[in-house]
Amino acid sequence: MILIHGYGASGEGGKIKWAIHDALENNYFSDRVDEYYFGEQTAFGSDAYHALLRRRPALKTHLKHFKEGNAGMTVLLLGSQSRIA
Repeated sequence: MILIHGYGASGEGGKIKWAIHDALENNYFSDRVDEYYFGEQTAFGSDAYHALLRRRPALKTHLKHFKEGNAGMTVLLLGSQSRIA
């Protein structure tokens, strides 16, 4: 899932972006999200880009547009089943 949350006008990321980053980094969605990649990490050719394509080859169509990454999105790899935390 590619979650588009925008970057915000501040130049440092908006409140929605930081709330999502905080929730993911503090495992609030660990029962549903197996892995996540912040848009800044997924620049074309980066290690994160290649890791994502190995796991989900269909993402190539979407990620190829973000040559420098995209701070206004987060890529979530969801679990195949809901887990009880």
